[in-house]
Amino acid sequence: MYVTIDYSTSLSTFQMLGQDGFLLQTRPRTNRYSLSDLIRVTRSGRFSVLTTADRTRDGDLTELRWLASSIYRF
Repeated sequence: MYVTIDYSTSLSTFQMLGQDGFLLQTRPRTNRYSLSDLIRVTRSGRFSVLTTADRTRDGDLTELRWLASSIYRF
């Protein structure tokens, strides 16, 4: 099992505006917490499960994302 924990206190967002270009916003008061793990299901390591949870908070927005995937190595 591998576990990663991440915390940051500022965030920048990138938004495409079509052919007009892009917009880059800096949010200095944003808190981001992230936890990721990789678990081997079989002893040989051929089958694993990866999960990630991510929470972002600023003054107006709270966002929670969760991702799970399975990995099979040939």
